[in-house]
Amino acid sequence: MNKLKVLEKQSEITKFSQKIVVSVRTEKRLVSDDLIVLYQLLEEFITLMKNEEFIPKKIVSRLLLLYGLMIGQANHALDPDLLRMEAKKIYNYLERISEY
Repeated sequence: MNKLKVLEKQSEITKFSQKIVVSVRTEKRLVSDDLIVLYQLLEEFITLMKNEEFIPKKIVSRLLLLYGLMIGQANHALDPDLLRMEAKKIYNYLERISEY
């Protein structure tokens, strides 16, 4: 594992997840471009962490925060079903990360 690459990916994931948190909290909606980038970053992160024994807890806690926020805000969102569907995708990434 290249620790520098993992830290860079972690920083990028944090940045984009924070953008999503802000849009969900303030605008009650998701920005699809931010989600696309986040999902690409998570795929890259999963590839980097494949066969690693430990996953940085910062990533897990960030994704749990995002998942909880999306589920919690779904009833207040402009498109509740979309928010729930994307929250499920975040949860699926958490499951995939925990498999390695």
